[in-house]
Amino acid sequence: MDYCPKCLNNTLVLGDHGVVNLFVNGKHISNARFLFHANDKQEEVLNRTKDCLQVFFKWYSSLQNIVPIEEVDLMTNCFACRSGCVLSAKIQLSVLDILVPRSAMFKIVREVGEKYKLDVRVR
Repeated sequence: MDYCPKCLNNTLVLGDHGVVNLFVNGKHISNARFLFHANDKQEEVLNRTKDCLQVFFKWYSSLQNIVPIEEVDLMTNCFACRSGCVLSAKIQLSVLDILVPRSAMFKIVREVGEKYKLDVRVR
């Protein structure tokens, strides 16, 4: 997403560092997150993503009444508007295809889901 939610201009940029939170079917647990830095290699970020997915899926697989996994997203509030808009810290925006390629993310989701015998239906 490049559009600022305040001014609606194409002025949104990801910060140099911050925290990325994993959301699965709209759910989040506090230890399913990781730090990123602008100079991180993509392989490092993908490894951290996989670690988060394993933590979440291990927890999720222990629940009763599990629904299929249809939505997975990585979100952060570490965006800034180049026009100077003040964004609320509550605004969480996706970093898929910015920090982590969507195709790589979904490949990892399927692999980890299989490990924990979860029904993964992400597209």
